[in-house]
Amino acid sequence: MKTLRIVVSATLTAALLSSCSSPFIYEENLQVEETASGYLCDIAESISTEHNGKEYKMVNQVNRLVETKRECQLENLAGDINTRSVYVHEQNDQWQYDSQLTFVKGAEGFPFLKEWVLLKQNKKDHVDLVFINSLEALPYAFDRVTEMKSAGTSYWLKSRVNTLKGEESRMQSFKGGYRYTEENTQGILLEQCSQNGLQWFDC
Repeated sequence: MKTLRIVVSATLTAALLSSCSSPFIYEENLQVEETASGYLCDIAESISTEHNGKEYKMVNQVNRLVETKRECQLENLAGDINTRSVYVHEQNDQWQYDSQLTFVKGAEGFPFLKEWVLLKQNKKDHVDLVFINSLEALPYAFDRVTEMKSAGTSYWLKSRVNTLKGEESRMQSFKGGYRYTEENTQGILLEQCSQNGLQWFDC
């Protein structure tokens, strides 16, 4: 069994969002694994940028079994993208926040930015605030919990780290509800679950 891994990276500098923004960065990751019935294609393309002190990233992923290695190209499989994830990172002198919101094909929220595929070709000449405004409309902030039910995500994870004390809090989707965890270097301090984000109980 052989696995081929190729990474393509490019900076999209056709336009800047504003004086507070960075150019878009495009990356493509390709892994091909030979199987008994063909080749398993695992392709991820991402586009990322910084704006007003925040880092934004969106990743399109496709996993598909094909007959020949030549078929394992994003251009051939763009219509088969089955997962789209959004990442937002921000940090100040005391706190670091990270959020991941994942949309899976077939779920209500999967059409999010559905036209944003084949990003290397299609976005280098059309860089604007649509991307950032779309991500900003999502309830990615750590304390926006009850809104996650209506966000259409298949999975989500948010973390908040107190960089001065070395303590981390995590909020994530869990069995149709939510799980909240607090921990430090000594281990887990608190772990609670909720079905609505309002009433909490020990998991």
